[in-house]
Amino acid sequence: MIDQAELVTAPGDNLAGVTAALDQLDRIREPGWTIDYDRRTDTMFLRAPQYDRVVSYFLPTRPEIVFELDAASGQLVGVDLEDYWSRLAREDRDLRALLVGFELTRALGRVPGLRHMMAFIRRGVQSIASDQVERQAQPMKMPPAAPIYS
Repeated sequence: MIDQAELVTAPGDNLAGVTAALDQLDRIREPGWTIDYDRRTDTMFLRAPQYDRVVSYFLPTRPEIVFELDAASGQLVGVDLEDYWSRLAREDRDLRALLVGFELTRALGRVPGLRHMMAFIRRGVQSIASDQVERQAQPMKMPPAAPIYS
């Protein structure tokens, strides 16, 4: 029988969930993460390979950025950038270049001789995406508290 105290779950409130997600943004650079864009919903999706039941948390300063933590483990397994082309990419030149790079690598990845090279470049695009999400979330990150000496 599993002791209830040993269970790790996703945080119960939005601020704690966002904080947990921001602490794990480097996970996006791990192998296996995918990046995809859905034109119909205008959303860029970054997904971990083990994407299952999730709890979503939105960034209070940027509600179009949604972090998804695994419901059971509390690990970051996804980031959704909503209103990507209509809002985020128009406001930020780097995010616009990210979408162009993604579309280019997806199109050229269909050419048999270029598949491997485009997969390699797409991993770089994922790294850039991680940096951009972290930059967009900067106002939310708080500096570590100074130690209190008595």
